[in-house]
Amino acid sequence: MAWTAPLTWTPNSPLTAAQLNTHLRDNMLETEAALSTGGGGYFVADGVNSIVERQAAHNETVASSTTTSSTYSNLADGISTSVTVNVGPTCLVVWSVNYQQNTAGAFAMCSIDISGANTNPASDSFAIYRKLQNYTSYPAQHMQHIWLDSMNPGSTTFTLKYRAVSGGTATFASRRIAAFPY
Repeated sequence: MAWTAPLTWTPNSPLTAAQLNTHLRDNMLETEAALSTGGGGYFVADGVNSIVERQAAHNETVASSTTTSSTYSNLADGISTSVTVNVGPTCLVVWSVNYQQNTAGAFAMCSIDISGANTNPASDSFAIYRKLQNYTSYPAQHMQHIWLDSMNPGSTTFTLKYRAVSGGTATFASRRIAAFPY
């Protein structure tokens, strides 16, 4: 059902049940209060005179884990830090990671893998990274965000993936991701 522009009422015009149902009842059923499915959602326009509720999602893994893989993969602990949201044409994705105890001179990289209604493998294009030079144990929190547009509407999963560049072991902790679909 879509919202309908109300009639212009004139004095002494009789009202029919169909007019009242279309211009009052049905329009009231298209408001945020009527469309809300629960707490925490927000509404965005998905067309002319049409709104849809979106739900943001977030996930966090505090535990520390490692990788020696030179290609994007999961960490050794097997815990997948990911979120699944119902996207519209655009989505804001934010993620952060704490880099720890990487081999000196190596790069440690974290990117997002996109699957579901939209697909894009983890790549350096979206990555956040840390290069350790003359030290091996200096933790640092890094954050990245990306505004994705021209998306296919539907259920989409964003998963953190990791890699060690230039050899060595990369250690990651406090892995966080959030997605805000529009």
